[in-house]
Amino acid sequence: MADADGYRWIRHPVTRLPIREHRWVVEESNGMPLAPNKVVHHKNGDKLDNSLANLEVLTRSNHMAHHRRQFYICTLCSRPHHAVGLCKTHYTAKVRKDRGRVW
Repeated sequence: MADADGYRWIRHPVTRLPIREHRWVVEESNGMPLAPNKVVHHKNGDKLDNSLANLEVLTRSNHMAHHRRQFYICTLCSRPHHAVGLCKTHYTAKVRKDRGRVW
């Protein structure tokens, strides 16, 4: 079963505590628990594909840097940018228009 973020949880075979499956797969492969500052990244973006070939261990800062390099497309002008939805130009125009509204 997947959680709201799209990750599958299992019960750890030894501790019986809930753990995200991708972390358990990497820990089993390494034979030791992951450090708290380590993140398991899904290379293909599919959070339910927990095959070892699809997983890589990164530091939190490297993981954030990896995702900052991703681009999204503005839903109005189709230009690439770093946020989901509107580019800065269209977002700013929408905010200005919405501020002028009387609710």
